[in-house]
Amino acid sequence: MPEQEIFNLGDYVDILMRRRRTLAIFFIVTVVIVTLGSLIMPHVYRATVVLLIDVESPHVLSTTRDVEVGAGSFSSFHFYREYYESQQAIITSYSIAKQVFDDLNLSRLKEYQDVKEPIKKFLKGVSVEPLKDARLLKLHVDNRDPALAAKIANRIAHVYIQSNLDYISKSELLNLLKNEYLRLEAKLSEYNKIYKDGHPEMIRVKEEMLELAQDIAKAKESSFASVNTEGIQSQHQRALAGLKANNISIIDFAREPVIPLRPNKRLNVLVAMFIGLFGGVGLTFLIEYQDATIKDAEDIEKITTWPFLGAVPKIGGEGKNEFHVQLKPDDHATEAYRSIRTQVFFSDTKEHPLKTIVISSLGPQEGKTTTLCNLGIAIAQNHKRVLLVDADMRKPRLHQIFKRKDSKGLCSFLGGHAGYEEMIQKTDIENLFLVSDKRSCVNSSDLIAGDKMREFISLAKKNFDYILFDSPPVGAITDAAILSPMTDGVILVMESGKTPKRVVRHNYKVLKNSSIRCAGVIVNRVEIGRKEGYYYYRSHSESA
Repeated sequence: MPEQEIFNLGDYVDILMRRRRTLAIFFIVTVVIVTLGSLIMPHVYRATVVLLIDVESPHVLSTTRDVEVGAGSFSSFHFYREYYESQQAIITSYSIAKQVFDDLNLSRLKEYQDVKEPIKKFLKGVSVEPLKDARLLKLHVDNRDPALAAKIANRIAHVYIQSNLDYISKSELLNLLKNEYLRLEAKLSEYNKIYKDGHPEMIRVKEEMLELAQDIAKAKESSFASVNTEGIQSQHQRALAGLKANNISIIDFAREPVIPLRPNKRLNVLVAMFIGLFGGVGLTFLIEYQDATIKDAEDIEKITTWPFLGAVPKIGGEGKNEFHVQLKPDDHATEAYRSIRTQVFFSDTKEHPLKTIVISSLGPQEGKTTTLCNLGIAIAQNHKRVLLVDADMRKPRLHQIFKRKDSKGLCSFLGGHAGYEEMIQKTDIENLFLVSDKRSCVNSSDLIAGDKMREFISLAKKNFDYILFDSPPVGAITDAAILSPMTDGVILVMESGKTPKRVVRHNYKVLKNSSIRCAGVIVNRVEIGRKEGYYYYRSHSESA
């Protein structure tokens, strides 16, 4: 029964090693896209004004307590924070933005044309940053034009300070008017003790009180500029002279920025590298989770009871991969084939001989012909006489691999067009012989099922130690299913990351209920990791 799968750190490392190409591609693509985007992205500059917002308004009239924010109602932290946050909201208010927008005639700019709400778009480039543990605010303005950014920032600061000054002046004026009204009210009360209602002094005081009441109402409903009439100003000229004091001032004016705020190329590349790395890791594990293909020996053991003969790593380069064992005797793939050779020797017993072997696969192009050639060469190097037979008579390939132009092979023999001795060919490799036909056979299944096939196998067994048949995939054509029962067993070649697990399950059930002996499985084109290396070296040590 399949064992419960337990993952450890080494398993995750194996996944990353096998799919390192996916990880590398995702990483490189992410970094390249972000870098190119940073290069073509338009520059945005930030101009900054530093404002001081004091806790009280200096030099205001001492006759009022309404605007004092020092030791009075704003003494607590809560009230000061509320006041401070209110000032931040006022700076970025619609009214101030509208005044600056109109003063600088920004509607002429292309970026604000054809925009339904240009002021809202304008405010997106304005932000306020309070400095911690300080009464300072940073007013930021972002714009593609550095000179315009500085101009807008300074103008907003000026309009904001002026509006605050107007508010203070309005508050002080209201207090003055209220105090004057209270004075007249007290005076009227004294006059009531002396004069009658129709007395001229009584009438004059009442008229003054009525005028003051109207001025107070106007001051409450209007801005300071509209309420500052000539009559009020002349009447309270001395008192209003001190109202220009302000609790808000500019510490640093905005200067034209030189270095753009965005894009921050260095930061963008660093973030892209971070996202590329961890995003690539996440993508790698996602692909691995959704991958339903055979990858290593554990996948074989969980699905079948077939013996695992070994894992062959990917062979680099193009062409002559079928002679890899001969050309690169010290390569890891060569060691893997030698290890598989040893496993074949161990499986060859008196009770269960393994001299005639069908090399097949569950699907096309999984490396069965390359495996057949290299395994045959590895066995021949062990001083065994090996015969390679091209039993894939519909699409023969061995004559092309071994460069045999005029060859008569199995198709000719089974069809009665060639004798046994005539079709056995020597190769350039010692102890390795070949049977390969240049022409293909459409009726190959009928030829294989005949008595001539059994005659060939009987003759070959007398002259060779091992006979390896290159057959079509067992799941595609019936040739392999017909040939396999005539031999000692079949070795299935599966490509790592390609052969679907569902296909393995299906063929396992089919072969289990047939007379075909599966002598083992070879996993081909494996990305060697920790687990694959373990199986490889375990098999290699067992063969020693």
